[in-house]
Amino acid sequence: MIVPDSIPPFFSKILRYTRICLLGIMISAHYTNELQACASREILGIHKKWKEHLVTSDIPAEALAMIGKEIHRYYHVTDRDIRRFAQSIGDPNQLYVDDKYAKTTRYEGVIAPPLFCQIFAYDDPPADQLREDGLPKELEMPLPTTRALGGGSSFEIGEPVRAGDKIQVVKKVTDIYMKKGRSGDLYFVVIDNMWTNQNGLMVAHEVATYIHR
Repeated sequence: MIVPDSIPPFFSKILRYTRICLLGIMISAHYTNELQACASREILGIHKKWKEHLVTSDIPAEALAMIGKEIHRYYHVTDRDIRRFAQSIGDPNQLYVDDKYAKTTRYEGVIAPPLFCQIFAYDDPPADQLREDGLPKELEMPLPTTRALGGGSSFEIGEPVRAGDKIQVVKKVTDIYMKKGRSGDLYFVVIDNMWTNQNGLMVAHEVATYIHR
């Protein structure tokens, strides 16, 4: 930085001090970025090794072998199915039960409530064939656990479902991972459910996580 002779000595000192501060900030920022990059590389390396350790030593091979395997089921939707579902969730919307009213809407007929496809997510065995925790048979996994509970899900709505539709459900395990909990090992099983109609159009899609312990 060049300081003109016309600038008083006091201001010259301020300018020189400002230049030194800026230089220090630039050097500090450079090394901070380098440190952050090194830390990020270390974290990614540790995470990769952690995942590899889980896959090879903590999750049974029989469970990992289930990843990617699909289960296909087919269901025919009836007026009664839609009406009973709307009644069971306490939704008074006439779009789900009154054909005369529904024809005046943009749907031009009765459609099913948004989460209707959930009733086709799993098989419907007698209660005495379920585990004590009520886990559906499709969610049973060869894991060293005795209980399971829902860990959350995301649900996407597609084409409206109507009476007469033939719905195909494709279910598959997409991931299994483990975490250490205060009470022991927790196994997280990620399930992908895809519902399509007779035209091949997606009517619903869910990604759900179940926690086995």
